Amino acid sequence: IADQQAAEAKRIADEAKAEAERQAEEVKKQAEEAKQQAEEEAKRVAQEAADAKRIAEQHKPILPVDFTYYSSPTPIPKWHKVEKAFDGKLESKFLNTKNGKNGFVVAFDQPEVVDNIVFATANDRSGRDPTEVDIFGSNESMENGFEAIAQNLALSRVKDRTTFYGGGAGDTFDNSIAYKYYRVVITRIAGNEKYFQFSEVYFFNPGQNKT
Repeated sequence: IADQQAAEAKRIADEAKAEAERQAEEVKKQAEEAKQQAEEEAKRVAQEAADAKRIAEQHKPILPVDFTYYSSPTPIPKWHKVEKAFDGKLESKFLNTKNGKNGFVVAFDQPEVVDNIVFATANDRSGRDPTEVDIFGSNESMENGFEAIAQNLALSRVKDRTTFYGGGAGDTFDNSIAYKYYRVVITRIAGNEKYFQFSEVYFFNPGQNKT
């Protein structure tokens, strides 16, 4: 009887050992699969980041070297001045507090063919979002020599706050002439507000248009 009990105990122990080894092997297998999945996910994220960087480099905006108001503004808090439209920060904004058709002028370091403009909404007051603009170009100065490029250009406004118009694609207009200075006049806004505002605005040339 003792021998039988010992044999039974050994069998149970062997089965427990085998089960423990099986479970350990299963855990090891799951860990290896998780590691492989993590490595694949890391590669995918790295590839997406590389693709995004490549696309961003292909679609870099033409950055102005100078900018000013078009039409003298009424006093504006320093944290809402025109330079806030070109600081690369969606959390800041350019708020214009003067009624009537007015806007801004930008200067590039050399004449550029611009045919795409991308606005971004401000943090609040959607009724102040620009919905139509007039665009002019000049090679004389920031004040003189402007020629009409686009009149009453309808903008692909979005309702979300701090968001680029048209999902980042912005709005395209016909232009084949390189100008050093561009004037943008806000001709209509979304609501019955007195003022307009937006957080950012970018300019692109024909080879950089969004899709």
